[in-house]
Formats: sequence, structure tokens, C-alpha cells
Amino acid sequence: MSKTIWISLAVCLSLFPFFSAESNSWSSLAKIEPGKKIEVVKMDSTSIKGEFSDYDDESISLIKKGKIVICARKDVKTVGLQGASKRKKHVLMGMAIGAGAGFLLGLSTTSNDDSGFEFISDQTVMTALALMGAGAGAGIGAALPAHTYGLIYAAGDRP
Repeated sequence: MSKTIWISLAVCLSLFPFFSAESNSWSSLAKIEPGKKIEVVKMDSTSIKGEFSDYDDESISLIKKGKIVICARKDVKTVGLQGASKRKKHVLMGMAIGAGAGFLLGLSTTSNDDSGFEFISDQTVMTALALMGAGAGAGIGAALPAHTYGLIYAAGDRP
């Protein structure tokens, strides 16, 4: 049994270089099309967001507010490419979670007997709480960041 584990471990470790991303290679910046939104994080952890312009062996350039910003390669910690917006997904998930929570709250606070309010039904209370929960969840979902940046380059072992 232990022999099988050691063989599996050796195979996994030998394949590790094939599955690791080429994010340490400066040449991986060639995948970025000019005009795509990127984020450059410098070695001092300051971040610059803008549109990719060009790169060479010594630097990367991006356009921020109509001006070209050039960052020396030695000063670049990471470069990330902006992904698609996830705001719609966040809003819909927030609505579903909020509506479910509101419905469960309404379900737990209502009863099957007629001891409650005479002018409002239990179903109305559950519906109102579900709608309020959906609205609150949608607001929280909309407040979440819409875009994430996928790592293209990370400083490390430079070729």
C-alpha cells in the first residue's frame, strides 16, 4: 500500500512543472492584447490600473487616463489581466440568498393558529420578508467587486 502512495506522489511531483502556470515568465505578457485592462502591482505594493500598451525586455507600458505610464521590469511585482464582470452573478446570488433567508425568517415567525394579526396573513408576512431579503441581498451583491484580475506575470525566478 505504501509503495503505491510513494509512486503516486512521485508521478504527481514530476508532472507539477506541466501544470504550473507560466506566470514567472516575462514573455507571458505577449498574450495580452493592446487595449486590454490590466493591473500592474509594483514592488512597493502600489497598484496601477490601465490599458495595456506594450512591453519589452526592460519595461511594460500602459495607458492610464490618456497618459502612457512606463514601469521598469525590476519594479514590477505582478501583472494581472482584468476578467469579465461578475456583477450580474453577484446580484442574482445575493437576491436568491436574501429571499431564502427572508422566507425562512418569515416561516419561523409565523404560526398555523389564528393568534397573530387579524388584518395580515402569514403568507403575506413571509412574502414581504422574502422580498425585503431579496432586495437587501441584491444590494450586497451589487456592492461586491465586479472584476477580478487573473495573474499573467509574477516576479520571482527571472530567466
